[in-house]
Amino acid sequence: MSKHGKILGGTLVALLASTALAAAQDQTISFVECGDTPSAVHLDTIKKWEAANPGFKVEVEVVGWGQCQNKVTTLAVAGTPVGLAYIGSRALKQARCQ
Repeated sequence: MSKHGKILGGTLVALLASTALAAAQDQTISFVECGDTPSAVHLDTIKKWEAANPGFKVEVEVVGWGQCQNKVTTLAVAGTPVGLAYIGSRALKQARCQ
């Protein structure tokens, strides 16, 4: 596993752990991943985390880079934000600060 993969995996574990503490049992945690395919590192980490945390399921949705930020933002505005999101800087739109 590459250094980048280990960092991403470690970050995902930390985010999942913090989400798990705030959630009740038998919960589904939504995870939007920007890109074309789910990351093998993320899928492996999620599988291990789910095995160690019965009652929780992480539902991965892969969204193309061009639509990812809009998807995450729309869900948040609607009051149904995703539990986790992997959004690279390429997907972030520039905003002007006044």
